[in-house]
Amino acid sequence: MFVAEARFIPQGDYINISHALEFSKVSLFIQITLSFVNNIFSNQKIQDFAPANNSGLKLERGSIRLALLILLALLMLQVGELNPIGISSYGDRVLDYNVNKRGQSTSGLTEFIEIFAQIGILFLSVYILIVESKKNHLRLFAVSIIGLLLVKYFLAGDRSSLVTCIFFLLIVRHYFVANLNIVYVLLCSIFGYVIFNLISIARVSSDPFEMIFIVTNYILENGITIFALDKSGELMAGANFIKLISEVDATGVRFGGNALDSILSFIPRFMMNREAYFGNETFVRWYYPEVFTQGGGHGYFLPMDGYWDFGVVGALVFMVVYLSILKHFYYLLLKNKSKIIYIFVYAVFFSQLIAFGMRSGVYAASKQFLIYAAPLVLIILLLRFENTKIRNRKVV
Repeated sequence: MFVAEARFIPQGDYINISHALEFSKVSLFIQITLSFVNNIFSNQKIQDFAPANNSGLKLERGSIRLALLILLALLMLQVGELNPIGISSYGDRVLDYNVNKRGQSTSGLTEFIEIFAQIGILFLSVYILIVESKKNHLRLFAVSIIGLLLVKYFLAGDRSSLVTCIFFLLIVRHYFVANLNIVYVLLCSIFGYVIFNLISIARVSSDPFEMIFIVTNYILENGITIFALDKSGELMAGANFIKLISEVDATGVRFGGNALDSILSFIPRFMMNREAYFGNETFVRWYYPEVFTQGGGHGYFLPMDGYWDFGVVGALVFMVVYLSILKHFYYLLLKNKSKIIYIFVYAVFFSQLIAFGMRSGVYAASKQFLIYAAPLVLIILLLRFENTKIRNRKVV
């Protein structure tokens, strides 16, 4: 759930004209091919992209009661984690957390339980907010929980979880409340870019006043250069692609080695003791060992998984397959956009496979999506089962 990041843009002898041209060639080939594939699949266009009518989302009272019970159980499980007062800063917490996670066989299970609980809390709070339109005290309770999550992620400097939460809320608003127009999206994008760059500076502390002090001092000393693209950690992903191109140019491609390691990484460590890592972790482990040892990470651009195994052809094929899967999945969701489960899964789909995937690679993003979607599907199935039982009793 936490992604550590080194905050600098790599400079050095590997940024040369031939590698930059290779990067441009790969990017151009991918864009042309993806545009071609997009035209091939254009016969599957969905005509109605308007927000869904939520009039059919009213559920039986028993489902609301079950949702509240599950929510309260998850809140009790996470009561310590949701307290923003005593939370440690990102700098104090995350690097040590990542180092310990890599050395413990049960760390993946622990992380899954934590993600399950927090995504479940977010989902159930939004679910109650949407479905329960009459009782204001329940809606106020749900809003309070969502606000607490946002404050917690902000003070903890946990940008990954904060992005997931915000995407979740925006997509739910788009489909259940009102359509997000282009002006709203642009304003949110600009605001998000500013806030996330400021968080990367301020998250050495979790005290809100100290965070303001740190950001103020930084801006007084450096001006607004913090918002320049070459100062943003998000540029790291593209720069690291050039770094990988130079390394592949010297040592050759891995011929499926990265794919095999990534597939093995889907297996929990408590089930199989392994040394395999996803491509984004292996990249840092090999080329930034000091950062890896400290628990840190680097941006890992989406086409890098394919390029590392099979060069330009690998990057091209990976992006075509990835686009095709995303596109079909997107159409499936749109066809079922009047159903709560599809909209909630789409919110996770967008935040993990698209936003998170752009800086973590295909395999790591796919695993994140499965982990984040699991609690949504399980809870929805429980609520649907309870709803079916109530209706059957009424029929009898």
